[in-house]
Amino acid sequence: MKGRNKYRRILLLMITSQLLLTLFVLQWLRSQYRSEKERLVNELTGFYIDTQDEIVDTILFRSFVGPALSGTSQPGIAHMVTLSDSGKHDDIILRSVKLIVSHTRDSLKIRGTEIPDPAINPDTAVFRQHFQNRLDTADMDFHLTWVGSSGSTGEKNIKPSLYIKPLNPFALPAVSVTRYGAYLTGEIFPQILFGLILVFVTALAFSLSYRSIRDHITLNEMRNEFISNMTHELKTPVATLSIALESLGKYNMRKDPRVIEEYLKLASQETKRLEDLINRVLDHSMLEEETRTLNISTIDINMLISEVADTMRVKLEEGGKIEFMPSPELITVNGDPLFLRGVLLNLIDNSIKYCDKVPVIRILSAKVSGFAVVEVNDNGPGIPAEYHKKIFEKFFRLPAGNVHNVKGYGLGLSFVSLVMKLHKGSIEVRNCDNGFSFILKIPVA
Repeated sequence: MKGRNKYRRILLLMITSQLLLTLFVLQWLRSQYRSEKERLVNELTGFYIDTQDEIVDTILFRSFVGPALSGTSQPGIAHMVTLSDSGKHDDIILRSVKLIVSHTRDSLKIRGTEIPDPAINPDTAVFRQHFQNRLDTADMDFHLTWVGSSGSTGEKNIKPSLYIKPLNPFALPAVSVTRYGAYLTGEIFPQILFGLILVFVTALAFSLSYRSIRDHITLNEMRNEFISNMTHELKTPVATLSIALESLGKYNMRKDPRVIEEYLKLASQETKRLEDLINRVLDHSMLEEETRTLNISTIDINMLISEVADTMRVKLEEGGKIEFMPSPELITVNGDPLFLRGVLLNLIDNSIKYCDKVPVIRILSAKVSGFAVVEVNDNGPGIPAEYHKKIFEKFFRLPAGNVHNVKGYGLGLSFVSLVMKLHKGSIEVRNCDNGFSFILKIPVA
């Protein structure tokens, strides 16, 4: 219980950390969006001013410089340059430059309520078109709403929008820019991608850590149960051996050979039981660590099943039976006969122990698509579907409320799974109408 509480505190800490990290990433992305929005406003303001200057320069040239140049007797500027040594032409060029500078300076100033010269007042339609062309060149597909210079329409308050209106002495309209969200999102896409990856990676790390801790706690609980069961199982033969040896030593039984034989047989049985328990644990450990090498040979699978069935029939209660329906054709596999025999023994023993009635076990064999298929069917209560994969985990045992409360170690089916993997085979399980079925598949020789 203490381990479970600690596990829940760790889980709560992980969830809190992930939420805080997610909030931090969202806040960071929000600040990146705002910074990009400010940069966009500055860029659009620059476009506005550049467009204004371009229009004004065009008007100045057409209104002042052009007429001044056309008033000379020369056909063009290039020819003017070649005759620049003439005082008359120098005077014309000088006066033209003075006009441009004078009118440019006056046009960029705001002097009280003074209205700029109508001759250099830009055409708003041309201004709008030039501004739109700049946006198109910069791949900015925004929606523009042009607002009067006084802003009396109130459209500059439309949200969300960017209101662009630099100070200028001309009656140029302001512009309200909307539908810019996709553009800003595209500009900060690398930051968004980084934030998503960061959140995903940390969530994945927390999830894997959480599962590891959960599995560790579950494994500890199953291991403790295994140790408890194993300790109880070891105590029984040790106690029986102790009683038998004590009886042989304390009482004068040499005159009764029958009693001596009975006690010696009992001691031999319990010694064999101890040996089986120890070997089962050791074999499982060696298989897990892959330190036990397989003694591969060609095995007649039908003969092996028949031998195991004969051995296990002595464990059946009265009325119980084991039926073997072999394939009519010879089926051979390459494998370790000791371990494959252990697989069949574990499956049949499992069917006998967990049966809630007189056990009836049917074993079938067949050759299907290059595999030897062995099916062990029983008439037991079956196994709930949610435990079909868990039953092959080390130390796992079904909850006592679902099946008979029988003694076990949680190693039998785990051993079966390990052996099948070593033989490049597989094991499947399924609930039948009247019981449960184990299906083994081993590549044929």
